[in-house]
Amino acid sequence: MTTKLSYDATFAYMSGISLSCGNGCSSPIMPPEQGGDYKNILIDIYIPPVHGSCEKGDQFGQALPGGLAYQFSQGKGSNIHSMPHPLDRDDLIVKAKKGMYTLCIPIWKSMQIPGPTFTGWSALTIMNWPMAEEEHNPRPWPTLK
Repeated sequence: MTTKLSYDATFAYMSGISLSCGNGCSSPIMPPEQGGDYKNILIDIYIPPVHGSCEKGDQFGQALPGGLAYQFSQGKGSNIHSMPHPLDRDDLIVKAKKGMYTLCIPIWKSMQIPGPTFTGWSALTIMNWPMAEEEHNPRPWPTLK
């Protein structure tokens, strides 16, 4: 379990940031259906204001972009991963105020081979994965602070 990590990133189309416990991970994230202790992970995301504009949101921040998504995997280059899930869903947003979002994201079980020999997720990726045509070329790109 990790606390108080902070990253600053701007996500161009189909890019993101991965949090990983690395090779030989001794404590992977395991879904409860497969013996894990936790059903959800809480994350805070701040979406800063567009410089010089108050169009979307207010001067303190802006709306959570529709193309922002998360995905679990077994690490870089692994073909074992969850499907990408959008973060702007109301059922995930616990708190939203002035561009700061607290999200409660479920830990998904593995639906891919190797199935019963699944050893847990070792990486969580937050990415710009637009699922709607109008989200493919946002300007400016989503920024995570």
